[in-house]
Amino acid sequence: MLLDRYLLRQLSGPFVFSLLTLGCLMTTGFVLFTLMEEAVRFQIPVDLFLKILLLRVPEMLFFTLPMSVLFATLLTFGRLVLEQELLALRLLGWSLWRVLVPVLSSAVAVAGLTLVFNETLIPPAVWQARELRHYAMTRQRSLPLEQHHLLYREYAQGKLLRLVYAERAQGSQLEQVWVQQFLQGELSLVLRARQARWEGNVWHFEQGDLLRFEAFPSRHPTVATFASYRLPIAPTLGEWARESRQPTEMNLRELGRHIAVMKLAGQEPWALQVRWHQKLAIPASAVVFAALALGLTGQSLRSRAQGFGLSLLIIFGFYLFLAMGTALGDAGKIPAGLGAWLPHGVGGTLALILIHRRNFPAP
Repeated sequence: MLLDRYLLRQLSGPFVFSLLTLGCLMTTGFVLFTLMEEAVRFQIPVDLFLKILLLRVPEMLFFTLPMSVLFATLLTFGRLVLEQELLALRLLGWSLWRVLVPVLSSAVAVAGLTLVFNETLIPPAVWQARELRHYAMTRQRSLPLEQHHLLYREYAQGKLLRLVYAERAQGSQLEQVWVQQFLQGELSLVLRARQARWEGNVWHFEQGDLLRFEAFPSRHPTVATFASYRLPIAPTLGEWARESRQPTEMNLRELGRHIAVMKLAGQEPWALQVRWHQKLAIPASAVVFAALALGLTGQSLRSRAQGFGLSLLIIFGFYLFLAMGTALGDAGKIPAGLGAWLPHGVGGTLALILIHRRNFPAP
């Protein structure tokens, strides 16, 4: 227990250092430069500039917290190897598997903290940052809740019941709408309207015309124009049309509900499913990073710069596999969960192999 506390104290200093360093680097590279360019172009006031910058910091923490575990573990155990403290632990009968316990416990704590941030602090902060950025560029106080080229499918008993296309959707109002309705697999109605809105549990279509087909085999069409027409389309169309947030602006529950709505609409939201799994996978990468770092302790790291360089190399490989899994998952080539957790499988397997190979009895 005393040795566990000693190892955790040794990890704390490098962890804070790496968190500050990586956080500054990521904030500068991914936020600050772009924001400075926009500030000059749109003449953003200094106070508004600082608000947007501060609201983007929690999003950077989501990525830097797991990375900091990697750097802290590499640097700490590199120094323990250099000063032969790890050898002393081995002579006391500690295997690398036993040393892994306090390392993994700290990594699990960081993963939990990252997940809590992503469920509570990060989504509203990212949303508010986008709102302020939109205001800085357009001087409009609220984001337009709109989508373009919305395509909605409604199924009943496994058969296509209705197909809706809208050139633009803004909240619960659709513009330039086309509806195709099917009966027992046969096209029964085609409707075109200038706009539609959700009222009283039905959709009200305005200023359009429709083409209605009689039952097969006669198929004689009936053409009519209308000023107002009501059609009982499922309310999921309105829920889908009103959702304009990005996956980073939703927590797990909200994103899961949005995915369920899209599935009810007959869509295959592969990309959103990958993002849902990544909300769990990226915090969990802290555990993989810690195990990888311990597996690489066979050589001492004589400086923070050396440890930082090796950390960046591991992070590059990890996110390379993450990008591959994301691309394959978004395209539906592999399951969404596999796409999000692919680097964990590769990195975890490599970490176990390295720890096993280095876990020889101390001389």
